Amino acid sequence: QVLAGSRVVAGYAPGGLLVRRGAALLTLRADEIVWAAGALDTLGLFPGNDTPGVIGPRAAYRLLLRDGLDVADRHVLLVGGGHDLWLAAGLLAVRGARVSLVVTDGGMQTEISAAVDLKWRLTTGLELAGVAPRGETGLAATFAPGHNSPGRAETHLSMDADLMIVCRRGKPAYDIAYQLGGELTLAAAAGGFVAPARSVLSGGVGLTVVGEAAGALPGSGHAGAGEEA
Repeated sequence: QVLAGSRVVAGYAPGGLLVRRGAALLTLRADEIVWAAGALDTLGLFPGNDTPGVIGPRAAYRLLLRDGLDVADRHVLLVGGGHDLWLAAGLLAVRGARVSLVVTDGGMQTEISAAVDLKWRLTTGLELAGVAPRGETGLAATFAPGHNSPGRAETHLSMDADLMIVCRRGKPAYDIAYQLGGELTLAAAAGGFVAPARSVLSGGVGLTVVGEAAGALPGSGHAGAGEEA
């Protein structure tokens, strides 16, 4: 059954999906669900947000996984929070990039701990103030202390990079997997956030997460977009 022009609004266990089709709401149930998720970019408005080399996570996934962007030994600065920050960092790391992260929200403690173990350069307590070109191909991002940081108005910090990825929280790509009871965990060696190939949820419902939001890389052992799950 094909439901074109439809949007999954919510998921609920066991195996239920609420789907919007035009003005109608449909309830669907299944024994197995394959969640092929993308991501939603919300770069936001800040000085220099249209600078070449400043992109969102969805653009990063497409450039890395589909277009084969070469980031080996390039310095990539990731700014923001939420799952896309860690997914993009994992993808970049396995492609040989030098990763720096500026976590602008409260952070996710297990992922921050993993980043420390991986020796990624990580900074917290800052807010993005703006970004401008540096040289012919580089970027210079400016940060101010966060709202809860002491001496907030006193200092600004600049960081240089070859590429900058701005990530925000609230990506609907992950909502359904969590509502259905699935767990996404940071697996940098596999290229980012992944779910087990067969996560058994309450009620015996199987969940497979594939596509960009799963962080799968060819040959990683996890199903990626266009591969069998």
